[in-house]
Amino acid sequence: MDRFPLRTTCKMGAGEHTFIGYTNNISESGASITLANDEYVPFDTQSAKIEFTEQNLCIEGKILRINSTKKRNKKQYNIIIEFTNVSLEQNRALVEMLYCDMTWWKKAKRPSGVDVFIEMMSSLFGLRSLMTKY
Repeated sequence: MDRFPLRTTCKMGAGEHTFIGYTNNISESGASITLANDEYVPFDTQSAKIEFTEQNLCIEGKILRINSTKKRNKKQYNIIIEFTNVSLEQNRALVEMLYCDMTWWKKAKRPSGVDVFIEMMSSLFGLRSLMTKY
């Protein structure tokens, strides 16, 4: 499966705990989620429920791996989740989120100094309007 670097906010419920975070990458079969809080995350259960708040989509999943890192004196938890029991409607919404709205990977192209210099030189040497005779 292809993984897409889609960063979207999500809520994750594991047991009786609910955490807010964002996805690092996502595919049709799973996701990598970083939790926004730095408090201790007790994961007694291996199942989780992921709610993508922007897309109004909720999918059940199985926790495969939990990594904890420390950034700027805050602990972050990166959780790898495999989706389970995905219905046809959830799969359709997930595919639509991944493949139909492809604007997340397009970056706005801004001309750099070299691009501007090349365009200026090409317009300077391309003086067709002054060379034509009427």
